[in-house]
Amino acid sequence: MADDEQDYEVGYGKPPVATRFKAGQSGNAKGRPRGAKNFDTVIAKELSARVEITENGKRKSITKREAIGKQVVNKAASGDPKFVPILFSEARRIEEKQETKAASTTLEAPEDKLVMESLLTRLKARLSQGDDE
Repeated sequence: MADDEQDYEVGYGKPPVATRFKAGQSGNAKGRPRGAKNFDTVIAKELSARVEITENGKRKSITKREAIGKQVVNKAASGDPKFVPILFSEARRIEEKQETKAASTTLEAPEDKLVMESLLTRLKARLSQGDDE
């Protein structure tokens, strides 16, 4: 088809009519069905589901995530050798995460300290100029 025969513009976001998808057809007809959830979503949903447990003779509703945490801690505390390393690795990961979070709120980098010192010097100079007037 010659350029003078086209009655539409071809360019970015406007492919030739012959190569466009037909009406009602998507690019991947056998792709993921609408509404299907990925594995991460399914796991997250199941971990947040609530279950009934009996603790100290009382019925209580907690999430499956909490139930798993309780079981890991209790089995490690009772000396089960399979659960001790799991608990220690998780505790270490949590502590490192908390330390990283705490470190990010403090000024540890030398560049940060230089910037803060420069700002303080300028503020002090400005304040002392205000006192002179």
